[in-house]
Amino acid sequence: MNYIIGVDGGGTKTEAVVYDMDGNKISEGRAGFGNLLINEKQATANIIQAIEQSMTPIDDVSCLYICLGLAGYGGVENPQGIKSALSKAFKAPFTIVNDAIMLMLLC
Repeated sequence: MNYIIGVDGGGTKTEAVVYDMDGNKISEGRAGFGNLLINEKQATANIIQAIEQSMTPIDDVSCLYICLGLAGYGGVENPQGIKSALSKAFKAPFTIVNDAIMLMLLC
């Protein structure tokens, strides 16, 4: 089964939700804050944890894309750290935007 993952990383929690290609929610994962400006190293670990948790019941080979909306992302001086960590942790391509961008896309 092919699927995509949406991630909302905020100041208090990170949520990752897996959707099938028809838009049905398959599973989800949660972890601590995902705002990179609070503590980039811990936020990155939390983001990866939430994604991994969301993928636990399914095959990670079938993930077609991960889209992340992260609070504070626009203020990160060097976004290569989070990009590198995600590339090492997951095979799927991904896009990272500020969480406000994600909100505008949903409205």
